Amino acid sequence: GPWSVLPPGTFGIDFLLGDVEDLGRGLGSALVREFARFVQRRRGARRLAADPDPANVASLRALARAGFVPLPGSALHVLEPC
Repeated sequence: GPWSVLPPGTFGIDFLLGDVEDLGRGLGSALVREFARFVQRRRGARRLAADPDPANVASLRALARAGFVPLPGSALHVLEPC
């Protein structure tokens, strides 16, 4: 799958934010940024990768605001270095 092209030290991230009234407030990108810092400090992650649904605009926006960029030729978005 798409994850197999990523080098060692890559951690995958999957997330779901709940309540509708909390959407659009920047919580997703803040959560992703903080999680990236946590995984780097505690687990030595060199990069993070996510494979959001291409139709999920809110997830794509949260990832972009957290510093993730699309990996050319795949559905993955990566944060490197995290």
